[in-house]
Amino acid sequence: MLPESVHMHLTWESMDKQNTARALTIAACLAAITIAIHITGDAPSLWRKFLQYLFFLPGVIAAFWFGWRGGLITAVLATLCYAPSLTSLTADQAGESLDLLLIGSLLGFLADREHRKTRLLEKATADLSAAYHQLQSNVERWKQAERLSAIGQLSAGLAHEIRTPLAAIEGAAELLRSDRADSALRDEMTAILQKESKRLNRLLTELLDYARPRRPEFRTAELAPIVSSVVRLLQVQATKKSLTLRAEIPATVPPLECDPEQLRQVLLNLTMNAVQAADAPGEVTIQAAPSHDGISLEVLDQGPGIPSEVRAHLFEPFFTTKHDGTGLGLAVARQIVETHGGNIAIEPNFPRGARFLIGLPIAQEMKRQ
Repeated sequence: MLPESVHMHLTWESMDKQNTARALTIAACLAAITIAIHITGDAPSLWRKFLQYLFFLPGVIAAFWFGWRGGLITAVLATLCYAPSLTSLTADQAGESLDLLLIGSLLGFLADREHRKTRLLEKATADLSAAYHQLQSNVERWKQAERLSAIGQLSAGLAHEIRTPLAAIEGAAELLRSDRADSALRDEMTAILQKESKRLNRLLTELLDYARPRRPEFRTAELAPIVSSVVRLLQVQATKKSLTLRAEIPATVPPLECDPEQLRQVLLNLTMNAVQAADAPGEVTIQAAPSHDGISLEVLDQGPGIPSEVRAHLFEPFFTTKHDGTGLGLAVARQIVETHGGNIAIEPNFPRGARFLIGLPIAQEMKRQ
């Protein structure tokens, strides 16, 4: 990129060349009209009148190119070319000469005003462009700071979540090494090691899903088969808790462009949370309906509900109300929904329970552009 001083020097040099070319063009026009008048000295008066009116043309051009000064100077030159001897001017010639001066000056004044407006507009455009670039730079710095903050929060949350299973594993290992470890104790400690290892593996898997999400593979899919597969997967757990799983997907719900596996993951997470939260027999319902801007999906339960102070943090990484939860399931679900161009929220389900709401677009054209 050229330094500003060099750029200004080149700009002024370019403008000087342009102004010189324009001045030569105007001079050539005046000379050509003057020569044409002298050559056609014996031509009919109508033809000479036409040539004389041509003197207005250089004045108009000069006014637009150089402002009122250029228009006035060109008008004076045109008058001298039109009538070299001012003492021999007729009344008509004097009137036309005055018209030349007035038109050149007036048009030049108007052109100057437009040029000032143009310069102000260019300056405002340049200022806005600079402000836009500055805003972009600030947004990028803000995003970078946000990413660093998120990494810090994830690191702190991960350290906290790993500490508990590691302590259990360490304690179980010490008991297994002790002399008083009988067969029953060994079996109990082995079960703890397996349980906590699985918990660590689940935590790391969900953390990777959140920190390095898979890019969605969009294709057109029906919603009903996705919901039906979620109901089948959770049917056994629901039956054990005397829950009825229901899917309400009317035929009016159109196919949507999505990643079916990721959408199944979201619904499976929300429905499993609803099943696990149930403290009495009831229903868990997955229902869908067309909306004005896409499809509306809801997962409703009749459990104990979620307090408002908990709802405010429910989608934050590592926030959980379960003693063995990782706190990443809902964060991953929100990430998937937002990657699909949708939104997710939670509300109370009156008279009892919770209600997760998901809004999704039908097509993903805007996401691919």
